[in-house]
Amino acid sequence: MKLKIFLTLFFISFFISTAIPQNSSFLEPCYFYNDGSTSHYVLDKNLVHNEYGSNVDLFCTPFKGCIVWIDQNTLLGFTIDPSWNKLVYGNYFGINTKSYGRWGTDEYGWYFPRGITTDGLGNIYVADIENGRIIKLIYANDEVTQPSNSIIGSSYLDRPYDLDVDDRGNQSPTDDIIWVVDRGVGKVFSFKVSGSLWGEGIIERLYNASTHACYNDLSGINSVAIRKIAIGGVGVNSTSNRRLYLLDIKNKKLFLVEADVPENGVAQIYKEISLSSTSLPYDVESDYFGDIWVADRKGNKINKYTWDLNYLTSLTGLNQPTGISSTRRHHLNMAITERWTNTTGNRTYFHGADIKNLHISTGYTSANFSFTMTNWNYLTAKIYKGSTYITTLDNGTNVYSSGPVSLNLYISNPTGTYTLKLRADSYEQTNEEYIVYKSVERNFSFPFRAYITGPSALEYMEIGDYYANVTGGTSSNPIYYQWYIKWDGESSWSPKGTTQKTSQKMYDRRNFTLKVCVTRGNEYAEDTHHVLYNPLISKPLTYIDIPDQFSISQNYPNPFNPVTTIHMELPEDIEVSLIAYNILGQEVGIIEEGIKKAGRYDISWDASNLPSGIYIVNLKAGTFIKSYKAVLLK
Repeated sequence: MKLKIFLTLFFISFFISTAIPQNSSFLEPCYFYNDGSTSHYVLDKNLVHNEYGSNVDLFCTPFKGCIVWIDQNTLLGFTIDPSWNKLVYGNYFGINTKSYGRWGTDEYGWYFPRGITTDGLGNIYVADIENGRIIKLIYANDEVTQPSNSIIGSSYLDRPYDLDVDDRGNQSPTDDIIWVVDRGVGKVFSFKVSGSLWGEGIIERLYNASTHACYNDLSGINSVAIRKIAIGGVGVNSTSNRRLYLLDIKNKKLFLVEADVPENGVAQIYKEISLSSTSLPYDVESDYFGDIWVADRKGNKINKYTWDLNYLTSLTGLNQPTGISSTRRHHLNMAITERWTNTTGNRTYFHGADIKNLHISTGYTSANFSFTMTNWNYLTAKIYKGSTYITTLDNGTNVYSSGPVSLNLYISNPTGTYTLKLRADSYEQTNEEYIVYKSVERNFSFPFRAYITGPSALEYMEIGDYYANVTGGTSSNPIYYQWYIKWDGESSWSPKGTTQKTSQKMYDRRNFTLKVCVTRGNEYAEDTHHVLYNPLISKPLTYIDIPDQFSISQNYPNPFNPVTTIHMELPEDIEVSLIAYNILGQEVGIIEEGIKKAGRYDISWDASNLPSGIYIVNLKAGTFIKSYKAVLLK
């Protein structure tokens, strides 16, 4: 993992005192943490002059740094200056800064060192551009030293610009892999820490199978980062499915490539994106949670992406940033290298999760909340109505990574204004407090809606009760109703009642439609309800006791045209058949059949499809059989 800068003074106080949770709403747009008011720079010209004298022109062109958290008492910072050919370092818990390095072309000399990385276990690797090699350093007992036989890759490298260490998912440095981008020969190399090439060793070309694009010129690749394996993962890569991020300053591209075994020097591109044509991309880094950061020196900003290169957010207002790094063996912050001035230089931030692009869509009883999280977090999502708690959508126990989030809400009869309260907590401490959090509140309401409830079919002369129900909306004004009715075959609506309830009798043997128009302040809604005329509806009459015998009464009216009512009584639950026959004994219609409960029934028979004449109505219920004549006159 590549780590590139110094930590802010606040970071010291974080480890030696209890941190107070900070609402990241007052921070910069990317919601990094400094101290909530002004930026603290660990290294700037004023500090260096105090340490080394005002004649020292340190950090003419600062490029890289790295930070290593060892334990509660050891926080190491390393920053390199290619013009001064020195490394400045120190433990920020009480030890003054020190420097190491000198110009030279011999084994222990440096000539424009640019890249630096560490394994977090005391081994530091520096890309020495003009000498064409990687130099291994060791930090121990508060001192940086260079062991013998510390030169890596001198037989292969020409102008190594950047490097990163792949710890292969473990904490043992013996099998680490060092990835190096060399702009002099336009290749990406991988070395064992012993100095020999790893596996195939060299990436010379990139190929995108989905677009069939082939990149043969890699001389624009100026930065490399190892992909983190997962949120909270142990290492920065795994022993399989190894992937690299490669930044191309010349073509303004960012690549995610498969780097396990490049065949014939060709690495497969998993995904690629184009950067702004006006940008000057200087560095790429993958943080502890797998998100990707790109320093844009010309744009004075750092852009953040998901692991698969979907844009998340930007940290703007920087001073020509050249480097970005995460903290080795600690996930709390990212470190940034900027242009060197008397009061600016190297700083770090806690980066919490921002909640961006919040969109709320509502139906009559449901709502969807979609937004983008810019960092790993524990998300709490609750719904309130005024000060009254309604429900919890997420209780803060689920881990969310960067990227899109979608939450759903259902309320059966919503009214008034509701409030969504989101809180994204980042970086849980042992005392279960959070250093950085982002909270968002957003009011929302449901559409004003009116809907009719009541029977959808009535038999002749039956009365149906219908109600206008109202949900949604936010107005507190009185509700006004206006009902209308339209019978089938009619072209216009007839007014009918102004209360919430209306009743309608099926006095005409036709279907009809009810409509209600509802207003409340400036809110308006309407609904329609179609009601069918159904002569075959049968239902028990209201009765006190069950009949003591079977019976069927003469239909009424008789003669009839074309509907008549037949009354029957059943003393027990039984299967019945009520069938009509013509005078020739031919069945012409089934009036009612099936199992009926004990009771009294009025059954409607619609004979509109039959010609005038005499018909026999026959009831059979178990062993009970009875018939009578019915006369249809049209």
